[in-house]
Amino acid sequence: MHRTRPNFFIVGAPKAGTTAMYLYLKQHPAVFMPEAAVKEPHFFTPEFRHPTFLRTPEEYEAIFEQGRGKSRVGEASVFYLFSQDAARRIHDFDPNARIIIMLRNPVDMIHALHNEHFTNGIEKYRAFEDALAAEEPRASGKERVGSALSPELFLYRQIGAYSSQVERYQAVFPREHIHYIFFEDFAQDTPREYRRTLKFLGVDDSVQPEFPRVNESRQVRSRCLQRLLLARPKFLQKAVRYLSPARLRHGLLNLAFQYNAPIARRPPLDAGIRERLCGQFKSDVKDLARLTGRDLSRWISYASLFLITFLQIQSAALTTRSHLPRKTNPCRPGRQCVFSGALA
Repeated sequence: MHRTRPNFFIVGAPKAGTTAMYLYLKQHPAVFMPEAAVKEPHFFTPEFRHPTFLRTPEEYEAIFEQGRGKSRVGEASVFYLFSQDAARRIHDFDPNARIIIMLRNPVDMIHALHNEHFTNGIEKYRAFEDALAAEEPRASGKERVGSALSPELFLYRQIGAYSSQVERYQAVFPREHIHYIFFEDFAQDTPREYRRTLKFLGVDDSVQPEFPRVNESRQVRSRCLQRLLLARPKFLQKAVRYLSPARLRHGLLNLAFQYNAPIARRPPLDAGIRERLCGQFKSDVKDLARLTGRDLSRWISYASLFLITFLQIQSAALTTRSHLPRKTNPCRPGRQCVFSGALA
């Protein structure tokens, strides 16, 4: 029996718009992507431990069963980029696969990733600076992060050092099989970047879906409840399955998640920490610029540092306005969608 296999991969980076791109591509009639519950299977990173990552070929193949007849079948696993071996494994799986690499200023990315880890209940340090200080003991094994999780997923600065990660994909895939999307471009003109991606995948680029805001920053009320909702242990799955039909139980779980983790603006990054991280990432960003052919000097310039700090202050002043009821969705087909941190 012929099985449907993925032929394109969104490989990361985390917090760089991958969830939004996954949802927008999922709306295209010629594209299949698995359901949100298995949006990030991470099958090609067996070295990383996480309760939601798929490990057997049978589990992995099953999530693409409904993709038969689609010209493009894909998935989005954000730690494929960081993995030492995922590029090689994906190439062995399909040498003709298309690779989408989404990149964001590494300082902003790791700050957002820390916030997401904390919101999801897997990062114990509320303060970003404390989590950075814990990287070395976590890497050496002196500090454990839990048996179900890999310490590598908490090595924020290594995750943000993109150049060697991009090089691994360039070493095994032809340049024309790799597509780069930069977060600032995606946020500024979503329809344009979406069309560019459709052209790269070789599907009809006249299709333009809704571009809703997704994956917004949240603040968790109960970390214990959050861990329970995200891990979804078997006893909880059985209880909910017994009490409700499939559609209703997914709605109940989503309502519980939204109640426990309401949308809230992420605290701005301290200017001193940002300046220090910009200095640490400077060399790597220069290497990445060379590899991608993109001027990335704004990511690490001090002028940009002051601009970002100013914008954060302005943004915080508008927090109350951002939570007013929205009567309309500003991201309609044919209109530019400005995310305003929605992908963070």
